[in-house]
Amino acid sequence: MIPETVPPIIDLFNDIKDPRIDRKKCYPLIEVITITLLAAMTFAKGWEDIELYRKTKKGLVKTIFPLS
Repeated sequence: MIPETVPPIIDLFNDIKDPRIDRKKCYPLIEVITITLLAAMTFAKGWEDIELYRKTKKGLVKTIFPLS
């Protein structure tokens, strides 16, 4: 069980400014960061692995936030 004093992972990244160009944004930055961290924990080695993780774990990721 997670102690109540531990903030959700999303709250840890709320203050990060998104450096991307608006017309190039396909997904909110928090989604990119969270999916990347989750994929890295499963030993993803690059963006292709991260995308594969996002596709195969779509149900799990949707429990964190609605995917764009």
